[in-house]
Amino acid sequence: CTVGRGGGGVAAARRLHIGPLSENDRVSNEFTNRNPRNLEQMLLAHKHGGFELDKPSRSYWHKLVFEAGRKHLSGSVVHADGHLVVRASSSEWGVRRQLVSATDRSAAAAVARVLARRCLEAGLLCMQAPNTGGEASSLRLQAFLDGMKEGGVLLSESWSPHDSERLS
Repeated sequence: CTVGRGGGGVAAARRLHIGPLSENDRVSNEFTNRNPRNLEQMLLAHKHGGFELDKPSRSYWHKLVFEAGRKHLSGSVVHADGHLVVRASSSEWGVRRQLVSATDRSAAAAVARVLARRCLEAGLLCMQAPNTGGEASSLRLQAFLDGMKEGGVLLSESWSPHDSERLS
């Protein structure tokens, strides 16, 4: 590490090194995690599994919910605590004006694309898909799930080291 052409690199570097200028330059011994989802993203958070007889199962961090009403369709992501994280609906003005009908398959795909975009912007990359027993029960639900996959969202949560089913 030389400074200028005068040589004396180590001696010049020692002269430039100054101790901490203020208390803010020192590394603190305490760390406060301000991101509550950090442990979930690192797969270290505990999944609240509930009890064996609970229906539906609550062994997820984020769950995808699809609701089809008579006048509009909506999709949302719910945290295991029950809080709504992200939502998109065909009743929103920006989505509705692009659609011919607010309740058909194209509306389900459009709502899924909007919801997938919002999920990725919020940092939600994977979530549990609605339990359909292997196949989607309706064409709208299938279009919704396909739209979420095309949007870049994984519809299965990553494995957690705390899952007892995987360990046995």
